[in-house]
Amino acid sequence: MRASQVAGSTGGAAGPGGITGGGSSSGSGLNGVPNQYSAVWDINTSVADAATGATTTVREGVRVLINQAQYDAFCH
Repeated sequence: MRASQVAGSTGGAAGPGGITGGGSSSGSGLNGVPNQYSAVWDINTSVADAATGATTTVREGVRVLINQAQYDAFCH
């Protein structure tokens, strides 16, 4: 997992609709809310069939927005 601070995340009060956890990129209307980070998960798996020799690989990426407390707990 890799985490980086979201552009425009500046800290401050809750955003529109009580959203907490961070700012967002330009133009989203969420600038000025508490620090927010993008956690990027790169998940890879492979499997092989011993009888036929067939193999396959699957790669999936997931991006999750996390707040400062989650970042501190999981990324330090």
